[in-house]
Amino acid sequence: MSAEENFWNYLDKIMSLSGLSKDLVFNQVSNIERKDRNISAETLLKIANNLKIDPISLWEKKINIEFIIAKFQNQNQNQNQKVEIQSPITQFAFSPVQTLFNCLNLFKKYHLYEYSLTKLQIEEKDLEKLKKVSINSICELFDFGHHILKKDDFRSIGEKNANYFFYQSAFKSEVFRFNEIKKNIETFFEMTYLIERNWIYKITKSNIKEIVIETWDSHFVQENPRYLPISNIATTELRIGFLKKLLELAGYQVVVSLVYLDLIYKNRMIFKVEF
Repeated sequence: MSAEENFWNYLDKIMSLSGLSKDLVFNQVSNIERKDRNISAETLLKIANNLKIDPISLWEKKINIEFIIAKFQNQNQNQNQKVEIQSPITQFAFSPVQTLFNCLNLFKKYHLYEYSLTKLQIEEKDLEKLKKVSINSICELFDFGHHILKKDDFRSIGEKNANYFFYQSAFKSEVFRFNEIKKNIETFFEMTYLIERNWIYKITKSNIKEIVIETWDSHFVQENPRYLPISNIATTELRIGFLKKLLELAGYQVVVSLVYLDLIYKNRMIFKVEF
């Protein structure tokens, strides 16, 4: 079966499950385009605009049909009867919502905020209901913006996360309670489970000059049916920015660097913290 046939079958499924009319889905799509069953970029864009979804997600068959159902039902219902919109961003959600907010603020800087919400398949009014979010959704945002985002942008998200955790949580009092920097850093990695369930951390070397940490995707992430290899350059830079800023807030000057990145074997990477 060709890619075009797969697409039209998927679109038929969306219409069947959502109950959306052909008039709505194919608004401004010519009869010739529909009859030929060919899918040009222009046709794809028209259909995606009619459904108010991201065209790439539609072509890749990554649409949350419940989101479409709720979105169009909500337009015709009383405010008190609106359907609760379920987004993939809340599935296997182990990342702090603050990470998402910091990402979205970055997209505002590049005037891509509205489109990033479309990519996430969530409406702005539903953001305040989020408690945790899926790291996959954050990685999809990074992938979407990779052509404009810079290394410093990813690190800045990590730095903002560090500010939030250092001042807004009990993490500070639990971790930075020793006079010795080495001990505090060791404690940091021993207690990452308090704020992080996407990665596992293990200290493989520790002396008076440096600490070496091995890290890989947790089983929580690997069991996700929408699993993406998350140890990419974006999340790597984010974690470097987070760790470096957190230690700076505690009064330390350190150098954090990536020593090794293995994208094949469990997405393992090794960080080195020099002090």
